[in-house]
Amino acid sequence: MSIESAYRFADIINRYSYTANIDSDPAPHINVTFFLGAGFSKSWDDRYPLASELFIFKAEHVYSSFREIADIFWDSGIDTLSDITPDKLKEIVYHLNMELKYPAIRSRYRDENGIRIALDMFRANIIKNFLGFVSPDYVTSESTLIHLPDEISEGKKKILRFFDDVAYHEDGSRGYPAGVRINFITTNYDFIIETIIDAISHSDDEPNYLNTYRGITPTKICGSNNPSTIHSHIMARTLIKLNGGLEILRNTDGTFNFEYRERGFDEIYKNPSVIMMPSKEQDYQDSYFNSIFPKAVRLLNESKVLVIIGYSFPEDDAMLRFLLRQFAEDNRDAKDKSIFYVDRMAESKQDNRLKDCFPYLIKSRKSNVYLYSGDFADWAEAATNELQQNVDKAAYEKVLKDFK
Repeated sequence: MSIESAYRFADIINRYSYTANIDSDPAPHINVTFFLGAGFSKSWDDRYPLASELFIFKAEHVYSSFREIADIFWDSGIDTLSDITPDKLKEIVYHLNMELKYPAIRSRYRDENGIRIALDMFRANIIKNFLGFVSPDYVTSESTLIHLPDEISEGKKKILRFFDDVAYHEDGSRGYPAGVRINFITTNYDFIIETIIDAISHSDDEPNYLNTYRGITPTKICGSNNPSTIHSHIMARTLIKLNGGLEILRNTDGTFNFEYRERGFDEIYKNPSVIMMPSKEQDYQDSYFNSIFPKAVRLLNESKVLVIIGYSFPEDDAMLRFLLRQFAEDNRDAKDKSIFYVDRMAESKQDNRLKDCFPYLIKSRKSNVYLYSGDFADWAEAATNELQQNVDKAAYEKVLKDFK
């Protein structure tokens, strides 16, 4: 387990910080993109489920949860008196998606609306499963921000301080972006990142969505009109949820709302969140995914540093592996870029997963690829301890004065 990876990351942040280039005009600007898998959520709170836990429905609950669509199970050769495993769920969702895409092969008693109702029922029950493991930090009636509880774990404190300190090295006070901008691409449904962004804003009235572009623009957020429909490049960071999110709701006219307030199960069943479900063949043809994928590709193209946290490159994610490769398609693209991989799996396995995604790494010296086997919170703490915080306050105040 080598912590050297964290030191190399901190070195890059220190070199490109606006504080290190405060006299340059224009100051350098780089994108650092964090690509997050389920392991990141586990580092934040161990109660968050992995896919192997989230996509299981116990036999005693199957019939009561899916009574209206029980025939689908029989048609797929699945007994409603047995557990629905992730593999069985993939089979069912695959069949339904194929019938939705290709009307000519639909069963004689199924139509588009009936199939959509069935898929929504699976989405609603997956969300119910998720909320059975952990309750997210919600927006309450007292504030537009997501507030953390008064007492949080040491691991959360390390993660919060890390992102707070990295974000410190970005500046927009001169009318253009300078220094290090952090962005996020996640495969997770949760809204941990929004919680972190709200926490490190150190503000009582600037929620994450004011300066965070999501690849889609919601009409309403928590029941109110979106106060920030057009973002400026000066300060906006990007957050893209590749598999959808618990807060993403679709309106009848095809637009989207974000809802960070707690919803009861009746509300969830009436309008399930937009989430990608497991399938033998992932279907990204939905309008939401069509909107966010080009944004994710551009962000990866424009990023200088890619930090992969808690993502295991599962075989089912062929499309996402192809997407990740847009960070650097070949060795020439990767020449001036860096990849950091933080995961609990052994470094030898990490190395193999990266080579599967970036085949040219097999022949290269990999001088810009850094591995760490262990918990992200520990890696974050080591990186934080190396980050420069000794900005020349007098020089910075002069920059602010000149800009004003």
